[in-house]
Amino acid sequence: MKYLILLISFNLFACPQNLGHRVGGDIGDLEENTLETAKAVKPLENHACFTCWEFDINRAKGGLVVFHDTKYKGKKVKRVHLSKLGAPRLGEFVDGMPALNPVKPLCFDVKEIKESDFTYVLAQAEKVSKKVPVRFLISHKRKSKYGKLMQLISSKGFPIGHY
Repeated sequence: MKYLILLISFNLFACPQNLGHRVGGDIGDLEENTLETAKAVKPLENHACFTCWEFDINRAKGGLVVFHDTKYKGKKVKRVHLSKLGAPRLGEFVDGMPALNPVKPLCFDVKEIKESDFTYVLAQAEKVSKKVPVRFLISHKRKSKYGKLMQLISSKGFPIGHY
């Protein structure tokens, strides 16, 4: 009985997920992965359930975007022009985050990108890491696809997490 009460109390107070997931886009009706949402969520950054500013990187026609899903209206994001997605370009997003004075790290969640994008993604991470801590996230199912990227990330000293 004592262990059951302990287990129940732990679950009541455990964080369901990172409040910074999709840059706070999981909270209420906020749009995911935008600087506007990051500004709205900034007051929550010191909450125990806020572990990092996580955002997703995908390739669209025309460049890299901060966009969660790998599909848009039934099409793969890589086949949709970035102007139709309404998502910020990776460079614009990364350039805008330091203005919020984030305390928690920026978490680059690599979804679907090309090998030719690796250098650019790392350059963005290096640029912003002078002002904000940076780490990377890569899903277990993408580890084999992004082996070379993971080596490059490690060589630059950035931590990599897997989910």
